[in-house]
Amino acid sequence: MLNLRTIALSALAIGGMALGALQFAAPAEAQSLEDALRRAERGNGAPPPSSSAPPPPSTNSPLKWGAVAAALWKRRGAVQVAVGSAVRYNSKEEAVSAAIRQCRNAGGGRHCKVATTWSRGCGYITTGRNRRGAGWVARPSYAETMRDCRNKGYRCKKAIGGCV
Repeated sequence: MLNLRTIALSALAIGGMALGALQFAAPAEAQSLEDALRRAERGNGAPPPSSSAPPPPSTNSPLKWGAVAAALWKRRGAVQVAVGSAVRYNSKEEAVSAAIRQCRNAGGGRHCKVATTWSRGCGYITTGRNRRGAGWVARPSYAETMRDCRNKGYRCKKAIGGCV
């Protein structure tokens, strides 16, 4: 029984013989056709037109979450600020809880609130001070966070956060 490879190679040979004394100018094409046929026989080529394409591979990595929290409050007339971040947690709730806990441990206490959460990409938060007081800035990239903090006229601390 003839297979697809034998038929294709026979057709190439017949085409070469028909050219007679002229050189057959397709050795690279024949090689690539032969390679394609070999891959198709092994199942590594494109699926035949009659078959449906397989579904895209699913990712087996579980979804991870990140969150940042911030607090602003006054103590004896001076503005205070505290922040916290949590990255690569298994659920949104776990990330939020960890970010708020870190903010509270930094002195924010009951004033800590979630600034943002994410399940893809990144999140960063920083604090800054100027003559008028203090504040915080949260953005999806470290560079944006630091730039926007400086643009607000703050002397900014190093941003915290990360990517999931």
